[in-house]
Amino acid sequence: MSLRKNVLANYLSQFYITALGFIAVPLYLHFTNADTYGLISIFSTIQALFGLLDVGLSPTLARDSARLKSKNISLADFERTLTALSFLFTFVGAIGSLAVYLAAGPIAEHWLKSSQIPSDQILLCLQIMSPGIFFRWQSGLYRGVITGHEELAWVSGTNSIVATLRFIVPTPLLAHPSSLEWFFAYQSILALSELIVLRSKAVATTGAKKPSLKYSAFREQIITPIREKAALSASLAFTSSLWIIVTQSDKIILSGLLKLDEYAYFSQAALASSAIFMLSLPISSSFIPKIIGLSNFEQRKDQITLYRRLTSLVTAVVFPAALTLALCAQEILHIWTRDPNAAQQGHFILVMYATGYAILSTTSLAAHLQVASGRMELHVKGSLFYAALFFIQLPTLTINLGANGAGIAWLTTNALYLLVWIPLIHKRQMPGEHVD
Repeated sequence: MSLRKNVLANYLSQFYITALGFIAVPLYLHFTNADTYGLISIFSTIQALFGLLDVGLSPTLARDSARLKSKNISLADFERTLTALSFLFTFVGAIGSLAVYLAAGPIAEHWLKSSQIPSDQILLCLQIMSPGIFFRWQSGLYRGVITGHEELAWVSGTNSIVATLRFIVPTPLLAHPSSLEWFFAYQSILALSELIVLRSKAVATTGAKKPSLKYSAFREQIITPIREKAALSASLAFTSSLWIIVTQSDKIILSGLLKLDEYAYFSQAALASSAIFMLSLPISSSFIPKIIGLSNFEQRKDQITLYRRLTSLVTAVVFPAALTLALCAQEILHIWTRDPNAAQQGHFILVMYATGYAILSTTSLAAHLQVASGRMELHVKGSLFYAALFFIQLPTLTINLGANGAGIAWLTTNALYLLVWIPLIHKRQMPGEHVD
């Protein structure tokens, strides 16, 4: 499929999914209360934290899938990597899921604060969440394989169907407080179904054999391929983990500082602002497999040209949208949630996060040049610089200013990273191309 068609398919899907997410918030609040919505937001936060267990496996496999399509590696080599990483992904994910299940008690009793949901019900919901979180996280490995092979129209269509089943279909389960557990049970069943479909499609798309482990050949099938990918995976794991810690640390800190209803207002503003970043994803996900595929030295000029097109297009799309969202933040939140408290408490957060996400949408693209070349040292150092900027500010600002402080830390971190670090990446990856 052509680049233009991939971008169009991605945009249609992303628009539909984003619209569903925005429709779901007032719909959920109509059927239930802010505390329940806060618990659903906690579910999303734990799901995001599960990305720490990825240890660089998903982007490594997605990169190999793109290289397989461009015939830079053989099918046999890809099959070895797929088998090894699938096994490791399952093993690590199972441990993480068990940890969530065991930690449910302390989280329900000592961390979350709710005046409307009994702690024993919160405990049960957290325990029911754990397998669903594992299944949905594991799906990311196979989605990366399909995306790397540029089957983006299929991925877009599947994501749209899953989003409908995830956000809209289970809404009636929230109408009665006693059925809250069934909402999370439904999410776990849906996540398992999604995993089965994506795994089958990944195998069919690449032509690879289904991952299967022979214990007599454990070293050859698992240990050796992982060692071969260790350097790249370790770099991607480190930077991905830092990214997840940075983007979720504000939510973790605030979940302990705020009541569940206050946390719900913060989550609504943060969700609204994330639409800015989502606007860039259909474009970047269409370009990235091609940028990675142009990894040979002879293709360097074409790769840089494609990168320039990508950054220009993303900038032209996200910054006008971010400006509109920032200027009309309170009105947008009021219309969206129909809750004056949400608009009053969330509008400053929305301004800070929307502007920060607009900057992030462009700065995050530079990482793909480094992944394509396999030279990750500057990306690792940049991720450390980004995390240091954020964590120097976050504790003091959130303790003194609450959710507003988190928004200030988010914006200043992204602005400084753009001004200080992006020029260094461009000068290394694109000598003579960066404008001083």
